Amino acid sequence: MTAVRHHDEPEPILPSSSNPVPRGTPLPDSLAALLVEVAERLTATTADAPLAALRAVGVLERIAARVGREAAGVLAEDGVSAERWPPGSGPPAPRP
Repeated sequence: MTAVRHHDEPEPILPSSSNPVPRGTPLPDSLAALLVEVAERLTATTADAPLAALRAVGVLERIAARVGREAAGVLAEDGVSAERWPPGSGPPAPRP
């Protein structure tokens, strides 16, 4: 039986029983497990302490932006063109 997603639910990005094949470059198992745990804890925190959840999301956004820029820079230094990057994993947009 296929699970029905509500229109406001994001598309799953991590492997799970309902989404067994991740898109793009595979994540190391330990990183995928950590991201699943973070998502679960944020979801639980949202119910109990929504302001804390928002603060954590802000921290994660800053981490993702910084690491994304670093990873894109490494790929560029290695001569990997943007056309070869997996779909949806292009470089982050430049900061204003």
